[in-house]
Amino acid sequence: MKRSQGSPRKSIPDRSRARGALVPAAWGGVLLLLAALAWTDLWAADIWWQMATGRRIVEQGAVPREDPFSWMTEGREWIEPRWGYEALLYLLFRAAGPAGTVVAKAIVLAAAFVLAARAVPARRAAGVSLAVLALGVVAASDRFRVRPEVLSYLLFAFFLFALERARRRPRWLLALPPAAVLWANVHSISLLAPVLVGIYAAGELGDRFRRRIAGRPRGRDRLLVLALAALACAAALFANPYGYKAAVELPWRLFREIRAGHVYAEEITEFWPPWRHSGHYLWAYWTMLAAAGLLVAAAIRRLRTAHVLAFAAFAYLSIEAVRNIPLLVLVAIPVANAALAGFRVPRLRIPRRADRALLGSIPVVSLGLVFLVATDCWYVSEGSTRRFGCGVSEYQFPIHATQFLKERGIPGRGFSGEADASYLIWSGFPVFTDGRLELHDVADFETALAIGRGERNLEEELPDVSWCLVNLAAHQPLVTRLEHPDSPWVFAYVDGVSAVYVRRDLELAAPLPVEALDAARAECPGTFWRASDPVLSRRLGWFYFRRGDPERAIEFFSRADGVRPLDPRSLLEWGEMHVERNRRAGAREDLEAAEGIFRRAAREAPQAPEPHRWLAGLALQLRDDREEAIRELREYERLGGRDAQTLQLLRELEKRRAK
Repeated sequence: MKRSQGSPRKSIPDRSRARGALVPAAWGGVLLLLAALAWTDLWAADIWWQMATGRRIVEQGAVPREDPFSWMTEGREWIEPRWGYEALLYLLFRAAGPAGTVVAKAIVLAAAFVLAARAVPARRAAGVSLAVLALGVVAASDRFRVRPEVLSYLLFAFFLFALERARRRPRWLLALPPAAVLWANVHSISLLAPVLVGIYAAGELGDRFRRRIAGRPRGRDRLLVLALAALACAAALFANPYGYKAAVELPWRLFREIRAGHVYAEEITEFWPPWRHSGHYLWAYWTMLAAAGLLVAAAIRRLRTAHVLAFAAFAYLSIEAVRNIPLLVLVAIPVANAALAGFRVPRLRIPRRADRALLGSIPVVSLGLVFLVATDCWYVSEGSTRRFGCGVSEYQFPIHATQFLKERGIPGRGFSGEADASYLIWSGFPVFTDGRLELHDVADFETALAIGRGERNLEEELPDVSWCLVNLAAHQPLVTRLEHPDSPWVFAYVDGVSAVYVRRDLELAAPLPVEALDAARAECPGTFWRASDPVLSRRLGWFYFRRGDPERAIEFFSRADGVRPLDPRSLLEWGEMHVERNRRAGAREDLEAAEGIFRRAAREAPQAPEPHRWLAGLALQLRDDREEAIRELREYERLGGRDAQTLQLLRELEKRRAK
């Protein structure tokens, strides 16, 4: 029978050529997206004390044994398992600067993801496989920081690659103990080396029982070889300058300290579970977790037990803490590929046309995301201070405040938060406490937290401190305490990132004129059009409001809103500033401006009760309109407002209306 006229079907070679062109394009899109997400200014706080440690190792030719950086723990025993990474980081920074450091980070991350993807090649459904890879890149992007865990990702992916290749060539297992030695000298989570090999050994044991139950031939047994490899990797962890203390004692102590309920787990955000965070990477994480989980469930009968165990273990760890998300991603990529290869039942096969459509969409979507990242829209829209580039983030570190301390020669010991302490260490200042959890006591950490929150007096807790560097993003309550009329502290400097206070009895030349600050620095100019985010202006507004200067606070918030509309939380602060200025000056215009700002906040955050509380008070104060006040207070109560005094006012107004 002759075929009907019309466009002829494409031949099989034509389809193969089309698919062959789509796969490299999709790979290119994923790698370009990874490079864009990794191409960020130096942003992680710990990088500076780690580079200072590397500088000390290179200059002295020995690993650190005692703490030289903190005046609180000076001389205390210091076990530093990251010493190899820190020496390498310092040498790289000294040779190539921030740009070279960012490039090296991007290369290491790309190598880790390629190794994970090639551990189990995608023989079927390349579109689905690369979609999981792209989701994994976005999901892990929050941890694309210059930190020792980047090397851990590479070594973790190498272990996965070697363990998968060892099924056909057992000689790959010989590379694992040397890799474990390297891992033990660059990061404290090197304990994952024997754990991962042990998971594969347990998987072999599980496969043996599954074959026995199914009545299939026993097959090649790799259990003994994998068990020996796990023992060899465990022994390799002791090949470090600190021996047992770095291999077992320190990891065990840190593991106990980051469990739920401990102050570290409650206060350090990287130990929080995903649902306590916000950010664009989370939608990719949940989507990838669901997609990989469905693939595993659909092909579980054909998957090896090791794949199921590894995916379940690291899925649990990622739900426990966001810092473990990249480890899950690196495991999920080969496991998803293995699951797709196991779809031999016809109803479980991915349609070829749908797979090709997915392959074609990956480069397009990747380019769109790259544009958002390169213009900073990605970061600004999620409230992050990270920026696309290869320099040093001026939003994050007390660069100018540290220069002020050096130029003025301010003497004595200082206090600062953990993030600022890292840069101070790099600049040669002794600090109170910093990010080295394995060194500082919990009591020191809790003291720093209480001072930063304004819960304790700095001068009473630390009487030897002569200057204080306040992080404007985290320590606003501390400003209120330092500005108290009876406080022995004097405001000396502010730059939008940090403020400096000194003792009244400390001899200090006239402070730099804060009026000369140009808040337009927050707009971050670049080659491309960049999203404007006046974060420095907002911080300065909060700072001056805490200082009791609503006039200047309103000025900075007005400038910030002119550059980019403020978020609902900032709108509430802005409206409160106008109310405070009215309380001092009595201008009705301030109350009218505040009412407009609170109405705007109510529109932009319809589920937030707080704007309605303010609107009720302004309705009474401006117009004595009790009906409007009752409506706003009822809305406040409906949305979950819990302020007892506000709810009591609602009851009183309702009683008066009833009478």
